[in-house]
Formats: sequence, structure tokens, C-alpha cells
Amino acid sequence: MAAGGGARAAKGILERLDSGEVIVGDGSFLITLEKRGYVKVGLWTPEAVVEHPSAVRQLHREFLRAGSNVMQTFTFYASEDKLENRGNYVAEKLSGQKVNEAACDIARQVADEGDALVAGGVSQTPSYLSCKSEAEVKSIFQQQLAIFMKKNVDFLIAEYFEHVEEAVWAVETLKTSGKPVAATMCIGPEGDLHGVPPGECAVRLVKAGASIVGVNCHFDPMMSLQTVKLMKEGLAAARLHAYLMSQPLAYHTPDCSKQGFIDLPEFPFGPEPQGGPRWASKSKGAKATTLASATSAAAAASSPYHIRGIAEELAPERGLLARSVGKARQLGQRPGHAHQALDPSAGQEGVLGEPSDRLGQAVQSCFVQAGCLGGDQGHGGADAAEGSHHGAAAQGAVSQTEDPVCQLSPCQWHRWLSLRELQVALDIALDSFRSMLYKFTKKQKKKE
Repeated sequence: MAAGGGARAAKGILERLDSGEVIVGDGSFLITLEKRGYVKVGLWTPEAVVEHPSAVRQLHREFLRAGSNVMQTFTFYASEDKLENRGNYVAEKLSGQKVNEAACDIARQVADEGDALVAGGVSQTPSYLSCKSEAEVKSIFQQQLAIFMKKNVDFLIAEYFEHVEEAVWAVETLKTSGKPVAATMCIGPEGDLHGVPPGECAVRLVKAGASIVGVNCHFDPMMSLQTVKLMKEGLAAARLHAYLMSQPLAYHTPDCSKQGFIDLPEFPFGPEPQGGPRWASKSKGAKATTLASATSAAAAASSPYHIRGIAEELAPERGLLARSVGKARQLGQRPGHAHQALDPSAGQEGVLGEPSDRLGQAVQSCFVQAGCLGGDQGHGGADAAEGSHHGAAAQGAVSQTEDPVCQLSPCQWHRWLSLRELQVALDIALDSFRSMLYKFTKKQKKKE
């Protein structure tokens, strides 16, 4: 099995999916670049593609090296109305056209360094939230679409929609291009903000013209997969077929409300203690294939190592190794799975010992207990034939364990994961207390 390498992608997204390939997308740009000092909290707009193109290019390369098949243009919140919203200077000083064109050029440059596709992305708009008409909102999407067509992106993504009505308008606009369209919503099992259930959201998106549907951002892997499962059931009931897509948050969010992690008091400056480890993303990759999810990636706060974890876990299904595998040590594989299928000549350094494998199995078994993996849940309805060989590979490799951790409920499981995070938070609080005590003592000495 060879590492992915260097020519322009020959097959399109639907050709790959129709042939049974599992696609691994990229991860977080907005939050990652904010942490690196290139994006402003509150505005969350992607002017870095013009102001700091090398930073964006480097992050694309990190995801490509980690195993991503898709380079999504960094055009999140790059609609003209968003770039001038809340006093933003970008529309006036840089222009939406310049931002979108630069994002396309950077994504294409890096995609051409490997066997990756370029996806042009649009997201929800201030115009919709301001109750503007369908025609006005669609004209916003059309402006970005014109640039994506000029730059000849490989397919299109309508992502991060909280209202299915606006997502449908986006899909209908993008579909006029003749290119394949994917659509993801930032919703959980409760549905969109108007109360439309996930299954109905999926049905509406497919009827509007989306070939791939799913979720992104706002919720952690467990909740995201629950939502994708509901979408799949809705499509099966309506006798519709679409490929499924999952791009979860890289934080654990058992305590979030309907709108997800953005409503937590820790957002945006303090969610790091809730960050998910890479073996959680590896488990998520296995369960995505079990749900017959054809595309797998990670969204907000997910680093390249999360993508690498997914790519490593799905190496046998993909028939492909990430470029970074030569520097990797595998953690918690499914027994007899990823690490045994990798070609030693590709430069892999080896596998961690039994404790790590046991931990990885415990993680996966907990998801079995949660109903996200195993049994016959992954297969049924209109897309059973397309996804069955992925599910069989994942299911056959997972074994139960007697570890007490595996007996936890999903909520207890999140709490178990949070113990280490709580320890980190307590350490930070203790350091702050020590610092305050030192300053107080110093002031008291001065008074004396």
C-alpha cells in the first residue's frame, strides 16, 4: 500500500464514491488559524487568504500530508454581506471577489501536490438572518458560485447551516453549476433551529439537488454520528439515496444545548480542556464507515493529527496511506486492522503496545454500547448496497472487552473522558490561585 502522491486528481468526487472509495476531508481552518493569530474572534471571516496566504497554504499542506482527499477553499463566511457585517473592513478594503479567488488559488495549488480535489464552500448568511427574500439570499450565493466556476473547483459544499430552508436555497443555487453538490448542517439530533428533524432536513437537501448530505461543526463525534444516523433513516424512509458526510467538532460536548458548543460559556476562549484525543477520531472513522458514511472529516478545532487518526484507521478501506505515516506510531487500532494492513516499506515506525490497543478497543466498545456501531444499524434502506462492504470491514474487526469502561452509558462515557480534562482545568485554576496569592502576599509585604 503506497502513500498518496503528486498528480492532479483524475476522478471526481462522485466517481470516487460510486467506486466505493471512502473520502477523508480536511479539518478546522477558522479556529485553528484564530489560535495561530490570523483570524479575528467574533467576525470569523477568512481574509487571511489575502493577508497571510502562506499561513493558509501551510495548513492546507498539513491536512494533505495527514491524509485528506479534499482541500476545501477557506471561504467560510466569505459572502459579500458577511464581509461587511458588524463593521468588518474586508468587503471595502479587500473585496469578496479577491478573498474568494485567493482561497481557490491556494486550495488548488496544494491539491495539485497530491491526489486531492478542491471543494468550493458557501455558508449561512446574515441576509437570511435579516429575513431577506429568497432571491436576495440566492444572489449572495451566486456571487461566490461565479468565482468557483471561474476557478473550476471540482465540486461544491454548502456547509454550516442552522436552518434547512437557507441550506436548500444554497443547494439550489450551487446545483445550477452542473457540478456535484454536498450539503452539511450544523445541527444535532434535535434538528435545525426551526425544529425540522435531521431526517427531514436530509430529504429536503437531496430533493434540492445534493448528492452528499450530513453534518458539520457544533457537536462532537458521538452526537454527530447520531444525527447522521437519523438523516440516513429519513432518506431510507423516503426511498432517496445520497452519500453521507460527517464533520464533527473536535471537542466533547455532552453538556451543550440545541445550538451546540457555541452556546457553552467556555466558547470561544476556553474550550481546550474539552478537546478530543486522536484515538477518538480514529474510532469515529470506523463508525462513519459502519453507518455507510462515504465521506469523513473533522470540523471546528480539529487539527491535522485528528485527520491523520481517521486516515490511519481507514487505510485498508481507502487502499491509501497518509504521507505522514512514516512519522506515525499507531494508537488503539481495531485488532487485525489498520496497522496490519500498512506496508512496512512505506516507512512506518511501529505500533504502540498492548495497553494502547486495549484503550482503543475500549473506546470502540463504548460506542458499540451507545448504539453507534455494530449490529445491523449501519445497513438498510436505499444505500445498503453501496455501504455494506465498508460496514462489514468495520464491524468484523471490533471486539467486545470486559473492561468496566465499556459498560458506561454515552453520558457516563463523556464524563469519563472529561476526567483528564477536569484535571487540566484544575491545574490551571490552581496555577491562577497561586499567582493571585503571590501577588496578594507581595502587596501585604509592601504595606508592612
